[in-house]
Amino acid sequence: MRCALPPNTRAPEFALPASDGRLVRLSDYRGKNVVLVFYPADYSPVCTGELVLLQETLEEIRSYDAEVLAVSTDSTFAHRAWAEQQHLGFDLLSDFWPHGGVARRYGVFLEHSGTCNRALFVLDRRGVIRERWIAEDLAVAPGIGIVLAALEEIEGLEEVADTEDGLSSSPDAARDPFVQDGNVALPRMGAGHV
Repeated sequence: MRCALPPNTRAPEFALPASDGRLVRLSDYRGKNVVLVFYPADYSPVCTGELVLLQETLEEIRSYDAEVLAVSTDSTFAHRAWAEQQHLGFDLLSDFWPHGGVARRYGVFLEHSGTCNRALFVLDRRGVIRERWIAEDLAVAPGIGIVLAALEEIEGLEEVADTEDGLSSSPDAARDPFVQDGNVALPRMGAGHV
């Protein structure tokens, strides 16, 4: 496994099938914050607990103008059955073929098991990774506090940037205050979640 993408990196674009057969592109969510969740397998106990917790806090996550996208190497058929069983209200995306292609680009594919590592990437409205959490032990899921703290910090930083630059928080703003000469220039969010 190569190193996971660090904060302040533009998230790589992808297009993956959702459990209902739709093709979901990351760029479809430009203008919204995104909680991108990589997890090893549908139906496993730790993954079930992790995704059910996200579902239980989905309304609060969405209050930050954020959406959850969950990715594993399971098939769309497994995703559909598991999402229905767990009553999940966010997209489960299949990184089945090319096997683990998106997880590899994010640096979270586990070659030895052929699955995704357990990881979170919190992206801002511009598609920039603002925070990440990578499991050192697959039996440990991240707490929801990591997600909410990252979204809170994104919201605060965007308000400051908009106030200082006189910009609206609209994704259609003419100038992106966080991009200078084509490079992303963001303040580093809290350390300790890497």
